[in-house]
Amino acid sequence: MKFILFFAIIYYLLIARSFFTTWLAVFQQDTQLTSQEKFLAIVILFLSTVLWPVVLPIAYLELLRKNSKMLPG
Repeated sequence: MKFILFFAIIYYLLIARSFFTTWLAVFQQDTQLTSQEKFLAIVILFLSTVLWPVVLPIAYLELLRKNSKMLPG
């Protein structure tokens, strides 16, 4: 049981690190953010990194919804 928990924690941390580095790079590319917007972006970055098991499925569903609207027919 400890073995499974250990690998679940490692998996969680690896995915969290991946999300953090990817989104940090995106936020750093935006040079037009004010200091207040940068602060809010960092807060959102930390929250989404910690809560990625919840955020990821919601974001994926939104992406599917947007793409289905763009398809003809």
